[in-house]
Amino acid sequence: LYEKHPEWVIRQPAREEHYFRNQLVLDLSNPAVQQFVFQVVDNLFTENPSLAYIKWDCNAVIFNAYSAHLKNQQSHLYIEYVRGLY
Repeated sequence: LYEKHPEWVIRQPAREEHYFRNQLVLDLSNPAVQQFVFQVVDNLFTENPSLAYIKWDCNAVIFNAYSAHLKNQQSHLYIEYVRGLY
């Protein structure tokens, strides 16, 4: 996913990515990322109707907070991230 959409992760421009537990954080303030995540989850439940539970690990620390999607509204990142998560 990262190779196809590096702009979908939260990271400061011109800085190396900061991995936490060998992971990056998807930018859920971006509607394209929200749609991708929704489709993945929706497909899982559609293809596996007996599936009753999915664990979403949502406690990653956000380093180098910056959204390529928000451009000049970086102060809205955490608010828009949580809205995207919901």
